[in-house]
Amino acid sequence: MSIHKTLLLPLLAAGALTIAIPTSAADEVLATVNGSKITQEDYQRFVFEATQGVKGNPQLNPQDVMSELLSRELIHQDAIKQGMEKRKELLEEMERFKYKLLVSVALDEVVKKNPVSDKELQALYDKDIKNLKLKEYKARHILVADKAQAEQIITELDLGGDFAKLAEKHSTDAGSKKNGGDLGWFKPQQMVPEFSNAAALLDKGKYTKVPVQSQFGWHIIKLEDTRDLPTPTFEQVKPKLAQVLQQQKVTDYIVSLKEKAEIKINQK
Repeated sequence: MSIHKTLLLPLLAAGALTIAIPTSAADEVLATVNGSKITQEDYQRFVFEATQGVKGNPQLNPQDVMSELLSRELIHQDAIKQGMEKRKELLEEMERFKYKLLVSVALDEVVKKNPVSDKELQALYDKDIKNLKLKEYKARHILVADKAQAEQIITELDLGGDFAKLAEKHSTDAGSKKNGGDLGWFKPQQMVPEFSNAAALLDKGKYTKVPVQSQFGWHIIKLEDTRDLPTPTFEQVKPKLAQVLQQQKVTDYIVSLKEKAEIKINQK
């Protein structure tokens, strides 16, 4: 069963009138349809949902919005009159929506009841980041699909071969081969772990004597230079640390529920 979310009318228009939302109470009655009220809150919620995620700061014509709300209420009343709300597939869909909504609300409550304090943020910063030594690397590489070919290229390098020329000749990395395999400066997290770990173990000017395998193939890596990066300040990483701690609080909440629950898994 599908739930129709599309608008009945073409409400979004670049040249439409700007909505002037009154400052009156949300329960102000704007209209009635067979006795059912359409309130200011209904109006505001509809405008928010209709424009959410739409680029360009779209404006809605107030008359179109009201027409849409009236049409929806008439359809809603007619659906109830026909007994559609009692259909099995609709009840099942409503239960699934209720299930997901309750999970979302419960998680929101955990975050609200367990706010992250500046003291916690500072402690995490001091523990994991304050004394962190960060580096950037400048390297070249030759990427090939076959290990035996990579070993042959290493042999050529051992005999005095030019790394850049061999990269131009053999590398399958289209982005760097034209520049002799030059990758420029990069942070370890920008590369796959196998590559970053191998580069970090090299001395400047040296290349890997054993091919390094990653999901892309076999690499021969030459480290050209390294440089230290400034440690990020507390204020720079504070928002990210807050996300980490909030997620940890949610994880702790779920773990506590599991510890109190009787869980049986019948299938692997």
